[in-house]
Amino acid sequence: MSINCKSSCVSYVTEKNITSATVDSYQCVNNSSKCSNTVSPPAFPVTVTIDTSKSPDTIYHISVGPVGNPTNLNYDLIIDKNGAGTLGSNIPNGVSISFPLGQGGNQQCGSPNSAVTRITLVFANNSLYPDGSTFEMPYQTNDNYTINALSCCNNGTKSIDVAFERPLWQAIIPECPNGSGIASNTPDCVSQCQNIKVPLLFINGQTTIDGSDVADMLFTIYDKYSYEKEEPLSKTKGCSVNYVDKIDLVKTVLRVCSAKLVSVVRGKGETLYCKADYIWMNLKPTAYLTTFYDNLIAYGMLKFILCRLLYGNFDINYLLSSKNDQFLYDLGHSRFCAFIQNFEDCQSPIYGYNKYFKKEKVCDEVKDDKHDKHIKEIEKIEEIDFRYENNDNKKEKKSKKVKEVKEVKEVKKSNKSKKSNKNDINSEDFF
Repeated sequence: MSINCKSSCVSYVTEKNITSATVDSYQCVNNSSKCSNTVSPPAFPVTVTIDTSKSPDTIYHISVGPVGNPTNLNYDLIIDKNGAGTLGSNIPNGVSISFPLGQGGNQQCGSPNSAVTRITLVFANNSLYPDGSTFEMPYQTNDNYTINALSCCNNGTKSIDVAFERPLWQAIIPECPNGSGIASNTPDCVSQCQNIKVPLLFINGQTTIDGSDVADMLFTIYDKYSYEKEEPLSKTKGCSVNYVDKIDLVKTVLRVCSAKLVSVVRGKGETLYCKADYIWMNLKPTAYLTTFYDNLIAYGMLKFILCRLLYGNFDINYLLSSKNDQFLYDLGHSRFCAFIQNFEDCQSPIYGYNKYFKKEKVCDEVKDDKHDKHIKEIEKIEEIDFRYENNDNKKEKKSKKVKEVKEVKEVKKSNKSKKSNKNDINSEDFF
């Protein structure tokens, strides 16, 4: 699943003995995600310059990035007189380049297949975003551009066209705290010293292919204690500074295949990506949509694992904003107190992200068909609360909500009076 964009055909123009063409805009469709066509950060312009100085070979100098930018991703495509294509020796770092149609044969209009190359931005470390950059990454990893340097679509006129694709699938890779750029979940990422400040926590995983939710997530904790048992964190393990020799570190690995983050994030849409897109489109955060989406996942998964360590079980409802004050209090008085800066420091990239999460639980599990009505009533209450949160008519809405709660309680009370209570919904299902 991906966002797909296509340029129009742009004819080559010769000025001062230089023949070139530039694609600087795209028409994008996002049918596979079923949300908006937002492309943020936007797709880069692509410029192709024809060089015949090595005739009979023709060299196509291809540049991906802002027009005239000296740090663009630049590479050469060489096509000989027989139509066979090769790539020059100047392949940029952090990308892969391939021939999707092959290096021989012809396109339908007679141009060689080798005129079509695909460049994929596989790593963050390249000339457009070098290692150690402090500004926001201006693309998404795995963005790809399929560039046809001899397009067939302008009635035989030599032209170029570009197809851009941004996959909705996203990898969550741990960032090394020391800024070394190493993606790792080992203590060596943090320090080369023999003594390591603990506890350490690494999170990595991925989203589903269609961006519907987070998928397989791996949480790695290094400490002098193990956290495999599902039990609340002992009060004796309070906030303190501890250093442990590397050889004495205890490693705990916890894995969750489907955290259902989408169920607690606010916004409209059936998928996590669509909800992030909806929030971004309405609030227009200063970050790119891709960065906002990454941060939303980072916030959710960090809080998810910390709640597991604090309270002894994985439960996505710990992320509800109504539970945030208690979470921050408990975290600040626990062994994992150092992680509170991720939530409280205004310089943190995930600071304030609690507001993007629902206030109260909406039952998403029906324990018995005869209780469908109860569940729908509760969902209705949550919807009303979200919709009218900032409405001046709060008084009227509150009265309506109280009435509906009473109706639900009366139905619940009636069911409790029945002898068979095996499938009854208890009070925990409503909050």
